[in-house]
Formats: sequence, structure tokens, C-alpha cells
Amino acid sequence: MPVQAAKILSVNDLRAQQDHVIRKFFNKMQREAMAIAAHDEYIVASRGTGKSEGVDARFILRNVWAMPGSLGALISPTFAKAWCNTLPAICKALAEWGYIQNVHYVVGHKAPPSMGFADPKRPIVGREGWNNAFHFWNGTVMVVLSFNQGMSANSMSLDWVIGPEAKFLDYEKIKSEVEPANRGNRQYFDNCPWHHSSLYSTDMPTAKKGKWILDKIDEMSSKHIQFIRNIYKELIYYKTQPMTEYVVRKIKELKSDLDLARKYQIPLIPKKGKDREYTVFYGEYDVFDNMEVLGKDFIWQMHRISPPLIWRTAFCNERIFKIANGFYSALDDDIHF
Repeated sequence: MPVQAAKILSVNDLRAQQDHVIRKFFNKMQREAMAIAAHDEYIVASRGTGKSEGVDARFILRNVWAMPGSLGALISPTFAKAWCNTLPAICKALAEWGYIQNVHYVVGHKAPPSMGFADPKRPIVGREGWNNAFHFWNGTVMVVLSFNQGMSANSMSLDWVIGPEAKFLDYEKIKSEVEPANRGNRQYFDNCPWHHSSLYSTDMPTAKKGKWILDKIDEMSSKHIQFIRNIYKELIYYKTQPMTEYVVRKIKELKSDLDLARKYQIPLIPKKGKDREYTVFYGEYDVFDNMEVLGKDFIWQMHRISPPLIWRTAFCNERIFKIANGFYSALDDDIHF
């Protein structure tokens, strides 16, 4: 009998056969953010859409893997809010991805030599420098910065920045303190498409202070984001094909094209000498984008017990800053505060 040739597997088939691969479900918002993975991301999504697991934790882990030994920053209005609200959700989200505290990272101190963690590219000096920091296994450090501590990012050379609960962050301080610190270290990570990347995520702001993130949609090039989608779709197609020499070459080429598109877009406002700018992705999502996980019963319950304003903003993600005939309908932040 003739010997049958062994089937040539695809990249996806080979990965699925690995013992450590676990299949997980991600909703529309999470899948879209992962596929586009733009240099700068602004996500406005209602409560219960999985921002911590599918947006924040994904951003942190991607940068940890892509830039070993890098220095990132998580910014928060206060240390109390960071340690009581934001960071417990981040740690739980990291655990959902399989990364466990005191195994893959430590919090509030440098990992002891017995754990075998690598050192960061930029040294963290003294015990106080580690008090508000995450130390990951490959040397990456994520420091927690508070806006109630003036100039907390001063003299830092950050490689990436994440700002959960962005509607509570002062945009003037982001521009004056955080963005100037997101610089340097090009000798280590210049080839990484996410070097100096930033992510800001939040539910719908209801006050003027948080409105700045909504204006970020004007910095996104819809045509460029569609271009990224097209490259990604083609890449996924070739990953499902048998791994011939041609397919391997196409995957390599498409990955290179995708990295470049994720990092740079054509300037929205052309200026002399400016031929590119960092790619921006802005997305809005409501609670119905996570119906598969939350279920209809939960959504109906929130609709029944929530005040109309909370339902429309926190769950339906509507932009509402003033309500007609409201109790303080004439209230103006610039005049009355």
C-alpha cells in the first residue's frame, strides 16, 4: 500500500497542539482591541464589558513580553484609588491570563534573588522606589504614579503608560507630566511597535473633566484603522494554511507590515517635515457588546434598578453631560466652581 504523506499543519494547528494553550472567549471589544493593537489606544466602554481583562491586562502583558526590562507606568488620581480599586482588578485580570502574583510578578518590592527575576534596563533605586511598583519575571517594571503627588513622573524615562479609569485623570497633568516622561530608551526598544505606547480606558464620563478622552476620536484615522484590519485579516488567513515555504514567508511579511501600521499613521494634519505620527485607535462599546458573558438577566436587572442617567451613561455608553430641565440644568463648571 502506498504511504500517505503526512499532513502539513498550519501555524494555528501547531499552536493548538501545545499543552499550555487554553482556549478562552473574548467579546467584540476585546477582540477588536487585540487585533488592531494601535500604538495609542483610547477605549470608552460601559461597566461590565471586561476592560480590565481584555484591555488593561492585555496591554500590560503585551508590553511586558515585547519590551523585556522596560519601565511602564500606571497612573491614577490618588494612591488610595490605585491600591484599593484599580490594582486589585488588574491583578485579578492578570490571573485570568495565567499570570500569578508572587510567581510571575511581585508587588511593592523587588523580587528576591531566589526567584531569578531579571533586572530592569533602568535601575529602580532604593526600597522606596519599589514600594509602588510591579516587578515582572523578565525585568519589566510597572510603577504606580499618583496625580496627588506633584511631579511624580519627573526625571523618569518611561517606555509605556496605562491609565485605567481615565475619566478621573486630569488631562492637563497627563500632557505636562506624563507624556513628556514617556521618552528615551530607544537603544533598547526602538524596533518595537509599542515603544512609548499609551492606553487610556474608562466608562462614559459624565463631567467636563473627563470629556477630554471623547475628543481623541478626532485623532484617529478611520482609513488607517481599516488598513490595519485588512492586513490582520490576511495574516489570520495565512496562519490557517499549511506551512509551506511561501506561507511562512507571507506570514513574516504581513507581520512586518502590521507592526509598522500599528505604530505609524499618515498625519491627519499635514505639516512641513512631518511625514508620520503615532497610530491612534478610539473605540466606544456598550454593555450589549458583552451579552454573551453577562447574560440577558443581568442586563435587565441593571435596567430595572439603575436610575435613568446611570443606565444611559454607565451601561448604554451614551454621551450625556446635561439633562433638560434637570435640577441644576444651568450648572457650568467654568462659572460655578
